[in-house]
Amino acid sequence: MTIYINFFSHHFIPDLRVALAALALGLYARCTVVFRPLRRERRMPWVLALVLIGFFLWLAENFGTLFGVWQCPNQFGAWATVHVGKWGAWSLLVMMSFSIVANLKYIKAPIRLAP
Repeated sequence: MTIYINFFSHHFIPDLRVALAALALGLYARCTVVFRPLRRERRMPWVLALVLIGFFLWLAENFGTLFGVWQCPNQFGAWATVHVGKWGAWSLLVMMSFSIVANLKYIKAPIRLAP
């Protein structure tokens, strides 16, 4: 929840992304994510997965701005890479999204719809 609030409040109060990322690293350092490419189960540290997903989203954002899909405020005169700080923001956003979906899964499980 604090991550979500920080996305909106960092314009008015100090940005807490670094502190939130350090807290998340401490909380989730031992967690793993399981995925199954080609029917074989593989594991990856969850923090590494978040960093990689954040990186590829940041990269996609750079390609989007390079090809003119949208522009960031610092790109009106000429193209420039999106600030590297967005990488961390994307990683935190993905972590928040994973947490919301995981919690909704347990809320939805006991709900049975009548046929």
